[in-house]
This record gives sequence, structure tokens and C-alpha cells, in this order.
Amino acid sequence: MTPNNLENRKEQIAKIHLLAYSREHFTSSFNLNKLIEYNQKLVDASDLSLLAIENGEVVGFIIAGKKVSVGVSNFTNENRGWLMWQLIKRPNILFDKIVGMINIRLKPAQPSQAKFRLLSIAIKPGAQGKGCGAEMLNFFERELLSRGVNCYGLSVKNKNSGAIRFYERNGFLKEKEYLGSSYYVKNLDA
Repeated sequence: MTPNNLENRKEQIAKIHLLAYSREHFTSSFNLNKLIEYNQKLVDASDLSLLAIENGEVVGFIIAGKKVSVGVSNFTNENRGWLMWQLIKRPNILFDKIVGMINIRLKPAQPSQAKFRLLSIAIKPGAQGKGCGAEMLNFFERELLSRGVNCYGLSVKNKNSGAIRFYERNGFLKEKEYLGSSYYVKNLDA
């Protein structure tokens, strides 16, 4: 694991993102350059970003923090027109976004108990199922504890059963479901 060594690995991170994220995830429609820009905004807003490197190549990454969603907002604000065009090209995602916006107005989300969020974790498909994700998560959690963070959370689409199994195997507890996603928390106090 290498904390905060992301600058010269942007393209590798973006390629892993493209390979690891489901085609149903909106960011899977981004081209490589937009995905590099998107991940950079996330890293810029993160408190903790990590890489898993094997034989000199990135095989996984984590981007997390208390205000990491600011990176998503910054990317959205700077790319509003381009994002709208991407949504128009993917009407099923556009429909989901519209329904989500309506539902948020009708039934606002309750805040999570976890203030620190794991926004993105991805493992190169060839490295999945070999313990790399669990090892990255363990390293990440030790780093959180060293910083005085003893609880963190994440959200995952309910359709992403593989990721949900991974999180539950690694001690996450479901906090709530909201708009097609499950929200998980993990307390690190022993």
C-alpha cells in the first residue's frame, strides 16, 4: 500500500475504475480523460487515498474522506453540460437520476452515523478474489485508527451483489436502504 502516491498513477487508476465498475454505474460511460479528471477531483477532496501496487502496477485503490463528496460536486459543477450529454445518451440512467431527485424531495435521506466515507474502492479484475481487497481494507482501517477515526461508511447499489458480499464478509453492517442503494457502516473499536 502506498498512501497519497496518486499523481503519476492517474491513468492506471482510471483504467481500473473502467474495468471494475459495473456498466450500470454512471461513471462507466466516461472516457479515460474524463475519468482521470473525475478521480483527480475525488482525490483532491479526500482525506485518505491509497493505492495497492503489485510488481510496479496499480491493482487497486481507495478514495475516502469526510468531505470527499465535495470532489463529486466540483466535477459536476465544472462538467455540467458534458454530464447532461452523457445522461441523454444513457436514458435508463437519466430516468433513474430524475426519479432519485424526485424521491429525495419527497423523502429526504437521514444522515449516516459515519462522517468518514469510503467513496470509491476498486480492484483490478485479475486481482479480485485473491485477498487484495481485504488487504487494502485492513491497511485503510489501520490508517483510519491511527488518525483517530473509529467509524466509517459507504454506499453501494443494491444490484451490486458481489460488492455487498465483500462488505458484509469484512464486517460492515447495513445501516439503511435508500433509493436503490444500501448504506453500510463499520465500527473499528475492538
